[in-house]
Amino acid sequence: MKIIRIEGGLGNQMFQYAFARSLARSSGDEVALDLAGLVTPNDTKREYRLKEVFSIEARLASAEESAAFQRGRAHPRVSAFKHAFESQVPIYISERQGTFDPSVFMVRGNAYFRGYWQSERYFASVQDEVRKAFSNFPLLSSAASDLQRMIDESSISLHVRRGDYVTHRGAAEVIGAKSADYYKAALQKAADALGHPRIFAFSDDIAWVKSSLDLPADTVYVSELGLKDWEEMRLMSLCRRHVISNSSFSWWGAWLDPRPDKMVIAPIPWFRDRRLENKDMCPHSWIRIPTNL
Repeated sequence: MKIIRIEGGLGNQMFQYAFARSLARSSGDEVALDLAGLVTPNDTKREYRLKEVFSIEARLASAEESAAFQRGRAHPRVSAFKHAFESQVPIYISERQGTFDPSVFMVRGNAYFRGYWQSERYFASVQDEVRKAFSNFPLLSSAASDLQRMIDESSISLHVRRGDYVTHRGAAEVIGAKSADYYKAALQKAADALGHPRIFAFSDDIAWVKSSLDLPADTVYVSELGLKDWEEMRLMSLCRRHVISNSSFSWWGAWLDPRPDKMVIAPIPWFRDRRLENKDMCPHSWIRIPTNL
């Protein structure tokens, strides 16, 4: 059995589930999700969102299974490559920072995996399955449906993540909110050759967006309407072009747009702490715009 630790918000949970699907396919083993990571001391309590939003019926690890599989934490980490040739003793695998690590798919037998797995490469073998699973949104509210009808081939989704990236010391130092200059440059690039684009703005700080970005008068400030977060993700995915922040939420909003000719613009670096930078964070077809935060 393989157990995948679930932690973080909706976007992070989606990455972890996608990795779990890929691991199940490659190993042929049963894979379970451990929800213990959603409630940790001195951290924000999170809810498990995958069943609520996508009706995903995943196998959940029991408390006993989770405890048994995490005993490997007390011992030095053994590389996934080495464990591929070892016994069935459970091993604790922490994600390697900075790049896609294919050795995690070589682990045989019982193992516990902790990480965010934020790269399309971790689920490349099951991309179609993942896209299908994450397209199973509930019915939109009437307000969201009205916006859906407004979105056309000249629509740009703009996601600005600030919130704890600004107010929480740890998040600000490790991740950090992107600057107005990044969003302006990205929007200019996204608007090229669209004629008269309309921007659909999503943000946890719409006041900052309005005061800092000088957007066109016909911009739709979606996040003022009190929609559910998954409704915003769904609406993002319907737009023609995408300007995303350094957020897993808008990463998925852009990725779920199935059009092969879509344009996605993302910041580089993703993290303020350059030691965490993942060169495989975004698909190669996405445009990266440098930013100094």
